[in-house]
Amino acid sequence: MKRWTCWAALLLALGCGDDSGRDSGGGAVAGSVAGALFDETVVHRVDLTMSPADWASIIADDRGDEYRRCVFAWRGVTLGDVAVRPSGNATRWAGNLKQPLKLKFDEYLPDQRLFGMKTLKLDGLIEQTMMRERIVYGVFRTRIPTAPRTAHTRLYVNGEYRGVYLIEERVSDALLDDRYGKENGNLYRIMVEIPEAFADRGPNAASYMPRPFQPETNELDGDHSVLPLLIDYLHRRPAELATIVDVENLTMFLAMEVALVSRDGFLRDDGPPQNNHMYFRPATGRFEFIPWDMDQTMSVTRSEFHFYHNFEKSRIASVVRERPELDAKFRQYLADVVTNLTSPDALFPRIDEIFAQIRPHVHEDPYKAFSNEEFDGLPGYLKSAVRARYDHLRAQLGLP
Repeated sequence: MKRWTCWAALLLALGCGDDSGRDSGGGAVAGSVAGALFDETVVHRVDLTMSPADWASIIADDRGDEYRRCVFAWRGVTLGDVAVRPSGNATRWAGNLKQPLKLKFDEYLPDQRLFGMKTLKLDGLIEQTMMRERIVYGVFRTRIPTAPRTAHTRLYVNGEYRGVYLIEERVSDALLDDRYGKENGNLYRIMVEIPEAFADRGPNAASYMPRPFQPETNELDGDHSVLPLLIDYLHRRPAELATIVDVENLTMFLAMEVALVSRDGFLRDDGPPQNNHMYFRPATGRFEFIPWDMDQTMSVTRSEFHFYHNFEKSRIASVVRERPELDAKFRQYLADVVTNLTSPDALFPRIDEIFAQIRPHVHEDPYKAFSNEEFDGLPGYLKSAVRARYDHLRAQLGLP
C-alpha cells in the first residue's frame, strides 16, 4: 500500500509522470519517474522524522553502522520505517553537524522501495564549494551514462533545517536497471587494499571478495569467475584487454579523472585506487567503470599535473599507458573532454548556474563550517581551477 501511495503521489506531482530522460548536466540517461527526485532545476526539500535520541546518536556517530528508523518525506511522498545511519569515510566523524547519511528503504520492510531504489545518499557537503560533485557527475554523464544523478536539497530533521545537502543516486542495481534494463550483471565496489585492487591474487575468485572487490549484486549466488579472468588479462594478456573490458569506457573514464584532477579515484594521491565501481555487463561480456564520491576534484594546486600523473599506481591505468592503441584512445578522449566538456566556456556557466541556485539556501544553512563571505568567493576559485587545468592540458597535448 505504501508503494502505491508513493507512486501515485509522484505521478500527480509530475503531471501523469512524464519524464524526458535528459538530465540538466547534459547527459542522456534512461527516462524514469525517479528522475523527478534528481531534477536539478529546483532545490528540493527532504524531511526526516525520527527519535531525537536516534538523531543525536547519528551526529555523535556513537553506534557504528547501526540503522535507526525514520519517516522519509519528499514532495508529498511519505515512506515510514526507513533505515538511516551515518555514511562516508573522510566526511564522517563524531560531532559532524552535517553528517552524511545513508537511507535504506528495505531494511525493515523488504519490499519497500523509493521509485525502485533500495538506498539513497544524502551528502552533507563538507567541501566548501558545495558544488563539485554535482558539476563533476554532470560532466561524467555526458559520456558515461551510468554516472550517478544528483540534486541539491534542503534537509529538515524533526522540522529543523539542517542545511544544504546533496541527494545522490547510489551506484546500485536500481541505477543499472534504469540505464540498461534488468540485466542482472555483477556490480562491484572497488575498495582500498594493499596491494592495490588490480594486483594478481591468483585464479580463485574468492581471493578477490569482499576485498578489494565488494559485490553489490549477486553476492551469494553469482558467478564471480570474471574477477580472476580480468586480472589475468591485465597482467598476462594486456593486448587482448578489450575481450574483457569496455576499453572505450575505461579510457574515457581515465580522461575524465585527468581533466577534472580527481585525486581520490583510480588516480588517487594518497594510496591505491578507491571510490569506483565496476560492472560486468552480461549484454556485452565486458567490464565498465562507474564513478563515485567525486568531491576531491577541480583543484588549482594540482592543475599543473601531467596527464599521466599517478598512472603507475594501478595496473588498470598503467596498462592504458603501456598499450599504444589504448594510449592513443585515451589521448583522443582527453582532447575531446578538455575541448568540449571541461573548458571555461563549458564549465563557467554551469558554476554560475548552480551557485545562483543554491546561494540563498547556503546562506541560511546554520551548520555549514564556513562563512557566507567565504562561500561567495568560491565560484572564483573553481573558475581559476578550470582555467588553469584547461591551459596546462592543452599545452601538454599540443592542442591549438
